[in-house]
Amino acid sequence: MLITQLQNIFTTPISQNSNQNQSRWIVIFWYSLSLAFAIIYILLGVRQAFSSKYIVSDDAREYISWIYRYFNSDLFSEDLIADYFQSITPIGYGMLYKIVVALNIDPVFFSKIFPIFLGIITTSYCFLVCLQIFPIPMTGFIASLLLNQSLCLHDDLFSGTPRDFIYPLFLAFLYYFIRFSKLGILIAIALQALIYPIIAFIDLLIVFLTLFDWRNKQIIVSRNRQSFILFIAATLVVGITILPYTIQSSKFAPVITAAVARTMPDYWDGGRVSFFSHNIISYWFDGRDSGFFALIAPPQLLLGLLLPIILKFKSHFPLSQQIQTKIKILPRVVIASLIMFFTAHLIAFKLHWPSRYTHHTFKMVFALAAAIFITLILDAVWQWLRQRGGKNLILSTIAILFIGLISYPSSLKVFPKTPYVEAKVPELYNFLQK
Repeated sequence: MLITQLQNIFTTPISQNSNQNQSRWIVIFWYSLSLAFAIIYILLGVRQAFSSKYIVSDDAREYISWIYRYFNSDLFSEDLIADYFQSITPIGYGMLYKIVVALNIDPVFFSKIFPIFLGIITTSYCFLVCLQIFPIPMTGFIASLLLNQSLCLHDDLFSGTPRDFIYPLFLAFLYYFIRFSKLGILIAIALQALIYPIIAFIDLLIVFLTLFDWRNKQIIVSRNRQSFILFIAATLVVGITILPYTIQSSKFAPVITAAVARTMPDYWDGGRVSFFSHNIISYWFDGRDSGFFALIAPPQLLLGLLLPIILKFKSHFPLSQQIQTKIKILPRVVIASLIMFFTAHLIAFKLHWPSRYTHHTFKMVFALAAAIFITLILDAVWQWLRQRGGKNLILSTIAILFIGLISYPSSLKVFPKTPYVEAKVPELYNFLQK
């Protein structure tokens, strides 16, 4: 009886639970647990942000300092650094902080508390996307847990810059795309283009890839008229929203070319940027700005690479029958990301660093794929143990799995790893304020 109840809670698909009320409460339980861990992780980071008076995110010093011009337009007069960062700040991000200033909220303070809202939105959409692909609530919890742990290992949520918005907006795009909600898709793309434009190109490519399908080892052009209409609409949205930013950010000299950068020590190993490397494997694989696998952590995410392998043996994993055809979105994200990755390399550095096109999207895909993989393995082990009456082993398996997943951050020296920088001479700031 206990094992049956546990199976209902852990691995029974929503559609197969005969008790709809129980099914709803199971979803609420796993979603609430997902939010609880997300909020705990974020609050640990926010606590660091307010640990002293003069502390701010590293990159926020560049992206937020000029925003005080909204309080006083005479600030930073003839300051080329402030002018430059204002010119490259995405329009949507600037508009958000205009509203913040209009409400008389300090921009630095806002940048420290906003991760709470971004983290909740990210967790919610990650959970929902996972349920659309694989309707097991526990899997949604694992996916959101892995993703939130990953976000807290890099400055992807606490940077105080436009990239903090990538995850909630891209996951929102995936959710509405899976449900083919045209309005939701276009709004998500528009917001992405306004706040972090380069990811909007991946959104557009994903929409484009739906115009084709793979059948009988052939590429088939879709006959779905709505897909073509959506692609045209998405193209117009991206064009309209990105064009003003392109004009705004072109005020300064052209971006440095790859040929010139190769002659500069700053762009090689040990330099300020370290884009190029004499190690060709590192350059393409894990280079911070050049590699398509850059900054993929925690290592549990890599379990997602095993999902396509075990799906070749579906007969050994009964729960795999619950995987929806909507899972096609994951390889499309990978393909779209890689297309933009190699394009960014080809015309370096006009489309920013190539790794930015895979670093973020790969983490979301791997979190979802790894969660599905873990669930399939867990269910297969349960079925095998049940046939042998291993009740205690089943309980032990559950305990080991969740202790391992949840306690991972405690094994790290620093968690979360935030980019906050503390002033070394607060007396100087006090003097300047007077």
